[in-house]
Amino acid sequence: MGPNLAQKIAKTSVKPESFLKNKITDSFFLAPVTEDEIIKTFTNLKNGAAGWDGFRADIIKKVKHIIAPSITHICNLSFSLGYVPREMKLANVVPIFKAGDNMTFTNYRPVSVLPLVSKVLERVMYTRLLNFLNKHKILYEYQFGFRNCYSTYMALITLVDRISNALDKGESVVGIFLDFSKAFDTVDHDILLNKLQHYGIRGNAHDWFKSYLIGREQYVTFSGTKSDTTKVKCGVPQGSILGPLLFLIYINDLYHIAHNSFPLLFADDTNLFFTGKNNDVLTNTVNNELAIITGWLESNKLSLNIKKTNYMLFTFRSRNKNASDLDIKIKSNSVERVYMSKFLGIMIDCHLLWDSHIKHINTKLSKTVGILAKARRYLPKECLKDLYYTFAYPYLIYCNHVWGNTHKTYLDKIIKTQKKLIRIISGSHYRAHTSDLFANNKLLNMQQIYQYSIGIFMFKYCNDELPNLFANMFQKNSGIHTHNTRQQNHFHLPKFKNNMLKNSVRYQGVTLWNGLPDQLRESKSLNSFKFNFKKSLLN
Repeated sequence: MGPNLAQKIAKTSVKPESFLKNKITDSFFLAPVTEDEIIKTFTNLKNGAAGWDGFRADIIKKVKHIIAPSITHICNLSFSLGYVPREMKLANVVPIFKAGDNMTFTNYRPVSVLPLVSKVLERVMYTRLLNFLNKHKILYEYQFGFRNCYSTYMALITLVDRISNALDKGESVVGIFLDFSKAFDTVDHDILLNKLQHYGIRGNAHDWFKSYLIGREQYVTFSGTKSDTTKVKCGVPQGSILGPLLFLIYINDLYHIAHNSFPLLFADDTNLFFTGKNNDVLTNTVNNELAIITGWLESNKLSLNIKKTNYMLFTFRSRNKNASDLDIKIKSNSVERVYMSKFLGIMIDCHLLWDSHIKHINTKLSKTVGILAKARRYLPKECLKDLYYTFAYPYLIYCNHVWGNTHKTYLDKIIKTQKKLIRIISGSHYRAHTSDLFANNKLLNMQQIYQYSIGIFMFKYCNDELPNLFANMFQKNSGIHTHNTRQQNHFHLPKFKNNMLKNSVRYQGVTLWNGLPDQLRESKSLNSFKFNFKKSLLN
């Protein structure tokens, strides 16, 4: 699929190297692997399916201390020679049925399974490469995919904060939601290797990555039958540990060419946001920037699905309700305007009201009501609570930093459904009051879940556990004025012109944190804060 799609990408004379900036002069050093590191790597491996060699992680973990010296020697030999053995580059592709007609192969999800030892080798290389990238601050600050401490909720907080601040200033906001076609599968190996060289991966380390990428093979196993083996000519290795990180490096220079927009990335999920006072000027800015980005995509042999690419014009519901469409085009193809789009699993709408997302959540919760209603005949309360935490709670807490404080008329839907769930769990009458039911069963209601999420974010902020991009999100009162007051070390409450900003983390986080007792704010660890904060909410 990858090579076929790559051949359809328009040819261009522009070299991908022309977009690269900030060349790293330091060279990546491959530190030797130790036995302790190998043992720790084995311990942390997930118990997934076995590769072509038949070795399962749960079995290997039992003998990790015995085989650690041999695996350590293999890894160090691989690093010193700049070579990855062929046996570590052979993938078994297993088709997993999704839905629909089981005779249609597009209804199957291909899962690529690599041998266990190759994952160990990749993990130790991944650690070294990521440390080098972080040390030199190579990765784009607003790239949230496949990075520790860069959660999806942080991407959404950043996005909503930017949009609400721009609208509060009277600016228009346009979001372009780009749709790449099989981006991981069309990555060109030569271009990727050149970018690695640019970022300081040279010499023996560069030889290692060249050996790692080139000469990979795969075969398919289905219903006990094994296909012939075929070579993988492009793309980052699927099912690998290094593949996602290499993809981030491949698209990292995209932000260098986005001079008039704010790119917000989650791996290949690329979105651009533009602000401006005049819609005509804003339209020209968007079209000019998209032309440059299209050129970058073609040069880097990445394919854009224009039919699935769309834009959203963010407005207040009370103003510009019927704002006219913008004439946005990509290579003479008009880009469709949408009023709602799915972004990182959240239904985001053009007024940031979150009603579509809440309807989606309520549908999921209603199914859980049916499950628990049937299960309560056979299961004790504790098992019903487990089912609640499995089927309902993830929807209630996921990214609710951005939608959990919207208008009560929208939230009422899921509040009522959550009350049905607690009545079923506690075996109460269908009209029973729920305040005591939540407290007695140590379950947080919807409002408390929102406060819990915001509290954790603020604790991380105050203890420097968030990425640097949030460093200046809040200001202390002492930074605003020099008056010696009891609240000088509290966060300054920002002023706003509209409720959109009032509902955001920038405002609600300050309100909640300033209202917490000193003992809770001064918790020694995140786990301690979570425990005590939940306890105070239940009380």
